[in-house]
Amino acid sequence: MRVNDGGGYVFVVVLLAAALFGGCATSPPQNAARIVDVAQGWAANSVNATVFRKNSLVTHGQTQYIAFYDKDGYVVLGKRALGADAWALKRSAHRGNAADAHNSISIMVDGAGHLHMAWDQHNNRLRYARGASPGSLDLNAKTPMIGSDEAAVTYPEFHRLPDGNLLFLYRDGGSGRGNLVMNRYDLASGAWTRLHNNLIGGEGKRNAYWQAFLDHKGTFHLSWVWRESPDVASNHDMGYARSRDGGVSWTRSDGTAYQLPITAAGAEYAMRIAQNSELINQTSMAADKHGNPYIASYWREAGSTVPQYQVVFHSGGAWKRLSLDFRAKPFSLSGHGTKAIPISRPQIMVDIQQDKPSGVLVFRDEERGSKVSVVRIDDFRPGGWSVHDLTNTPVGAWEPSFDTELWRDRGELNLFLQDVRQVDGEGLASVKSSTVQVLVWRADKPNAPQPVATKAEVRAALELANNYWQSGKAPEQSAFWDVAAYHTGNMEAYRMTGNEAWRGYSTAWAEHNKWSSAANSTNKAKWKYNYGESAEHVLFGDWQICFQTYVDLYQLDPRKDGRKIARALEVMDYQMRTAKDDYWWWADGLYMVMPLMVKLHKVTGERRYLDKLQEYFLFADQLMFDAEAGLYYRDAKYVYPKHKSANGGKDFWARGDGWVFAGLAKVLAELPKTHASHALFLRRYQQMAKALKASQQPEGYWTRSILDPAHAPGRETSGTAFFTYGYLWGINNGILDRAEYTPVVNKSWTYLSKVALQPNGKLGYIQPIGERAILGQVVNQESTAPFGVGAFLLAAAEMHRFLER
Repeated sequence: MRVNDGGGYVFVVVLLAAALFGGCATSPPQNAARIVDVAQGWAANSVNATVFRKNSLVTHGQTQYIAFYDKDGYVVLGKRALGADAWALKRSAHRGNAADAHNSISIMVDGAGHLHMAWDQHNNRLRYARGASPGSLDLNAKTPMIGSDEAAVTYPEFHRLPDGNLLFLYRDGGSGRGNLVMNRYDLASGAWTRLHNNLIGGEGKRNAYWQAFLDHKGTFHLSWVWRESPDVASNHDMGYARSRDGGVSWTRSDGTAYQLPITAAGAEYAMRIAQNSELINQTSMAADKHGNPYIASYWREAGSTVPQYQVVFHSGGAWKRLSLDFRAKPFSLSGHGTKAIPISRPQIMVDIQQDKPSGVLVFRDEERGSKVSVVRIDDFRPGGWSVHDLTNTPVGAWEPSFDTELWRDRGELNLFLQDVRQVDGEGLASVKSSTVQVLVWRADKPNAPQPVATKAEVRAALELANNYWQSGKAPEQSAFWDVAAYHTGNMEAYRMTGNEAWRGYSTAWAEHNKWSSAANSTNKAKWKYNYGESAEHVLFGDWQICFQTYVDLYQLDPRKDGRKIARALEVMDYQMRTAKDDYWWWADGLYMVMPLMVKLHKVTGERRYLDKLQEYFLFADQLMFDAEAGLYYRDAKYVYPKHKSANGGKDFWARGDGWVFAGLAKVLAELPKTHASHALFLRRYQQMAKALKASQQPEGYWTRSILDPAHAPGRETSGTAFFTYGYLWGINNGILDRAEYTPVVNKSWTYLSKVALQPNGKLGYIQPIGERAILGQVVNQESTAPFGVGAFLLAAAEMHRFLER
């Protein structure tokens, strides 16, 4: 453990945030771990396994990155698709003095996908490099950031702001006499600027050992202990500051402004702690749903000989403390350098899904056999916690570090672990290297709802349905909406299975339609967007949904054949140049075209696709969204009270709202969080999730008129499948609470796979083409359609991911 400035098996422990919290008796993990080998790594000291690595692991989009020293002290970089077993690895040309356990590696990925790395820092000149291109493991040559105050750098750490820009913190100067420096990286210019030369100043007498956290609201929290000399025993007090403008200005918890630099006399103190209290430095922070800060550490209270883990937190009105007093053995902190200490510094993670805060503190303690252990905190009041071991074998001198971005964005906790040894005073153990691995673990709440299917069962259902459909339908079909919607599902099925025959089916369909559609007029003056099936209805969204699959196939093409997206670019370019904003006048259109806009933004990098997406959606939202119900009317004809259901109420068509709910999920999957429209898309998605949950039928389906089951009673598959897909996507991405919504998808998947899906693979109970719930219309097990099958494939692929997580 690092106490001054501050090998084995490496695991990544994956927990699902919504399923994480809840007490039970102390016990080994209930679920089997999955181990994935990565590579051989340095194991002679704890340099790969320090608590202050920000980050050891980091996720950007669907890719997770890792960094560690190999047995020769070279930096190894790796990446994998989230959930995958295989890592792509690259031994870089950069080397560090791994024999000094201070010299850990910190990485981050900026909003454009470039990897940034700082390494090998202990009172020496800055060592920083940036990725050669987005997503690349190749790094450019070492370079300065600013060029000043970079000669005595220690503890480098990165943080990614909501706009994709970065913050970089480090100590300038030695232990007991250093200052906290902060830089900011700008995506647009690709350059670093200095925010603060001396954010927290020691006045030449002391220095701050900090821990920082960027919360889901964009607030940057900073806390620290003061160190009066290089001796760890001189640690004292716990200060706090926050910034709500990306690190520029700083306030106390009550909002009063700091005069910079922050000094010992002017600091806000979350907790006063005397010197010689075995107070450790450089631990961890978190924040709850409301932005209140939580600080984890350990120290010995006056009158006791045993240091205990502590959580200091702000309730919204005052600072409070939770003492986790389960330890029994005393120890003492004193001296210089990297120490061998019987417990690790803790990491704390707080659930941001629930109004009532709950959390997990991760640690390692010799008393518990030096295993990976957690304190589950169901309530931050005394007695509301329990202790558990996650591994059955020791991890030596390991300290926890984790993927901050994956936790904040999706509620998944990925821990970097390593079985390491640490010899007092920067000594080296005889162990040279050991296997770097990934350990995947999930903990459930007691009585938490369990999935109703296995991955094998879901895959079998998906294959049965898709093979049935393709065996009976040649790919040479129209590119109109009903068939094109099937292909959006087929592409998801391909992504899940890698079945090249399915990709080939969609490719043959696209070739048949010449990567265009029957709306193939070249006379732009005649292009229309009202309902129609003529060649001139180019701007009608039902003829544009085919472009989604064309873009997907283009992205999979290593040659990037421009022919595949030429018509899509031509049509959307023309549309966006017009002054009109009412292109999406019916609910279906939100699925047909919204995902296309974010896909084309990803291909071209042009912001106008997102700006026009926002503009068009605002029109549709104002026209069709009912704020009271949290649902969308199919179009203006059906707005209450102009139109009513059979029983005089509001009539929301299941497939229409299915198009919207699934479309919102697809948009949120690729829409940058920094875009102004993200908050509205997320809010509407969450409102719909809540509303739909209340109207699900006991068998798991939704009736065609969502709020009036008697209007058109009985089973319906297409809307139910789209809803199931939308719910599962939200659960899988940490937007919807897993415990709350698992019962919803359990019921709907059971209906889809056991009732709607026939033994021969035919998917039944799909309402025929239409635009409303029709009283008396027959919908039975023989009722099928391509768009319903596509929705089922979407749901099945997302259900498979749900079970993987």
